[in-house]
Amino acid sequence: MALFLQKKTVTILSLLFMTACTGSEKSTDTHEVKDTGFTDNTNDSATTADSAIANEDTAETSEDTNSNEETEDTVEDIAQEYCADNNPELADCDPNVNYDPWIAGTGEVHYWIREQKTLVFPFTTADVPDLWYGYLQLTSPEVAVDRTEDIFHGWFSETPNGPVIEGEGCEWYTTSAEGSIYWTFKEGDELIGICHLGAYPRTMYVNFETRCHPDYFDGLCDDENKNKSDRVYQFDVSRRVKYYPE
Repeated sequence: MALFLQKKTVTILSLLFMTACTGSEKSTDTHEVKDTGFTDNTNDSATTADSAIANEDTAETSEDTNSNEETEDTVEDIAQEYCADNNPELADCDPNVNYDPWIAGTGEVHYWIREQKTLVFPFTTADVPDLWYGYLQLTSPEVAVDRTEDIFHGWFSETPNGPVIEGEGCEWYTTSAEGSIYWTFKEGDELIGICHLGAYPRTMYVNFETRCHPDYFDGLCDDENKNKSDRVYQFDVSRRVKYYPE
């Protein structure tokens, strides 16, 4: 069993380095900068993931029936507050277009970033004992751009289009929306670098936009000056979860 878990750890770390969700070591590829959360994502790391990834919705075990009912009531109350603080001039956030239930395996959904706005998807955090980690698998038909242009940017936040939450791997930049973005509620050496979503249940948001990268844009670039282009950007997202090996 120790050898099996060791192999799993190597696999997870390999995925993280390939998707540039983490790391302080710079790649020898000048188009992939680990320490800034930037990558060209020319390889989709999900293709190397373990085939045991679950593709169906999950629920709490039968022993937690009473706590489930309480959790469901709490989730409903939280969901009523979705997008309450959203600025519609800057971001599109629809309470009815959300990522609930958060623990789910879904098919690919097409999205379009338009009018220089951020696409925001609310969800209520949830966890179950045997869930190891989850991830957003991204693909896009768009041609990769230069890192000095406005590039694809995604992050987790506590408010619509708000500041990125603290922790490693909770935001990422890429010249093409290709790859996988990992999240977890668990602790462990094999999960270092995966975005830890913290307490649950609570409201959180996944945000997507195209913007300048502060380290590569030739000019002023920060959260107040994102230098967004007016192009339409298409990308696709499927949500996946991975359970602890038996």
